[in-house]
Amino acid sequence: MVPYGAALISICTLYAGAYSVQTADITAVHPSRDIPLIQAFSAAVKARRHVLGISQEELAHRADVGRTYVARLEVASNQPSLSVLFRLCAALEIAPAELLEDVVKRVRRGKRLLRQGT
Repeated sequence: MVPYGAALISICTLYAGAYSVQTADITAVHPSRDIPLIQAFSAAVKARRHVLGISQEELAHRADVGRTYVARLEVASNQPSLSVLFRLCAALEIAPAELLEDVVKRVRRGKRLLRQGT
């Protein structure tokens, strides 16, 4: 498990018979990615889906996106466009402002936990 706020990836290379593994911080590659925000959004979507008692497949159908897209959203490896955000909110039966308010609370809670060292 990657620590909260960290985003490490392993890059495997096979060249001329030599194999190497390098670890990279994707926040250095993608400095515009706010990892804690994306993780909070992912958690909020998943929590809301569980409240409704629907599967990833059902959410995907309701929002007119692929099931694997929903799965990638819920593990914070993807982030939606604005139009997909609104379709997700409609599918989750929640106002966009209400979902984003939950996201902000989760980000603040995560920052508090980091400051407390847990």
